[in-house]
Amino acid sequence: MRLYVAMFLMSCAVLVIAPMIPVIQESHGFPVASLGLIAGVTLLVGVATELFLGPQADRGHEGLMLIVSVVIAAISLAGSGAADSVLLLTFWRGLAGIAYGLFVPAASAIVIRSDPKGVGERLARLQVAEFAGFAAGPFIGALLLARLGSTRGLEIAGLLSLLLIPVVLGVRVPVHAQAAGGDGDAPDVARPSSLSFGLLRNRAVWVALILSLAITAPVGTYSAMWAKFLSDRGASGFVIAVSLAIFTLPFIVIAPVAGRFVDRVGPLKGSVWGTLIVAVIVLAYGFIGSVIVIIMVSLIESVGQALAGPGTAAAMARASGPVRAGAGQGLSRGIGFLGAGLTAFIAAPLYAAWGPRILFGATAAMMIVLVLIGWALARAWAPELDAPGPVDPQDVETVATSID
Repeated sequence: MRLYVAMFLMSCAVLVIAPMIPVIQESHGFPVASLGLIAGVTLLVGVATELFLGPQADRGHEGLMLIVSVVIAAISLAGSGAADSVLLLTFWRGLAGIAYGLFVPAASAIVIRSDPKGVGERLARLQVAEFAGFAAGPFIGALLLARLGSTRGLEIAGLLSLLLIPVVLGVRVPVHAQAAGGDGDAPDVARPSSLSFGLLRNRAVWVALILSLAITAPVGTYSAMWAKFLSDRGASGFVIAVSLAIFTLPFIVIAPVAGRFVDRVGPLKGSVWGTLIVAVIVLAYGFIGSVIVIIMVSLIESVGQALAGPGTAAAMARASGPVRAGAGQGLSRGIGFLGAGLTAFIAAPLYAAWGPRILFGATAAMMIVLVLIGWALARAWAPELDAPGPVDPQDVETVATSID
C-alpha cells in the first residue's frame, strides 16, 4: 500500500507545475516557443533515465532509487518555483525527469518481485496510482496558484514532497531471485547487467516492446493535438482540462479488475484486445464533431487503456523475468515513450495539412498494424506470453545475466 501511495504522490509532484508554466512564462517574458522545450525535457530525460538507470533496480538498489528520486523531485519543485530563466527552468524540469525515471522502474520491480502470482493486477494498481496522480497534480497546482497568486506554491510543494521519504522508507523490498539457476547458497551468482539492452537478445522482449509501442502511439498524438482538436470544436480551456481528468476515471476504477483478467487469460490477449478497443475509438474521434460526444467516447477508450496497460506491462514482466524486472519495465516504458515522441512530431503537420480524420486514422492504423505484428510474433516466438499464470524466471542465463 505504501508503494501505491508513493506512486500517486510522485505523479502529483511531476505535474503539479502544469498550470503554473504559463504564469512563469508570462511573468519572466520567456518566448512562447520555449514552452515546448520546458515541457519536453521532463519526458526525454525521464526516458533516458529509465533506459540507463532503471536496471539498477535489479542490482539491489530499489530502496535507494526510491529515496533519491523523492529528494530530487523535491529539489526540482523548489528550483522550478524560483527559476527566472528558460535555462534554469529547463534544468529543474530535467531533474524532475530523472526523479520519475528512477522511481517508476524501482517501484515496478518491487511490485513484480513481491509475489509471482497476480502480477497483472498489482501492476494495474500501480498504474492506477500513477494515473490518479497525473489527474490530481494539475488540480493541486491550480489550487496553489489560486490561493497564493504566485508560483511560490512550487517551493511549498517541494518541501511537502520530502514527507514522501518516510513512506518509501517503509516499502518492503523483496529478496532478489537468484540468477543463473543457482540455489540460495551458491557463492557465484552472476549479477544482472547494469544496462537493459542485453534483454533484446530475448525474442519475447521484442514482442513486449512492439505491444508497448502499439498502445503508447496515441499518447504522442494527444500530447501534441488534443487541446487543439477540442478547441477547434469549441471547447474552452476548462473543458479541455476536465476532459483529461474524466478520461482517467474509468481507468482508475477498471484497471485492477482488468489486471486480474490479464492474469487469467495471459498478457498477450489483454494487450491485443485492449489495444484494438483503443484503436477503434481513436479512429472514431476523427468523425465526431461534438465535444460532449468526444468526451463520452473517450470513456470507452479509457476502458481499453485499462486492459492494455497492465497487459503490456505484464508481457514485459513475463519476457524479462523477475530478476530483470526493473530493466524490462524501464526498457518498455522508455521505448514506448520514444515512439510517442516521434508520433507527436508527426501529429501537428498531419493535422494542419489534412485534418483530424487523417491524423486519428493514421494513428489508429499504426496501432492496429503494430499490435497485429506483436500478436503474430508472439504466436511464433513467445507462446509463453499467451499463457495465464504467475511470472516465473525463464531463460535466466541469457536474460537475467546478459552483458551489455
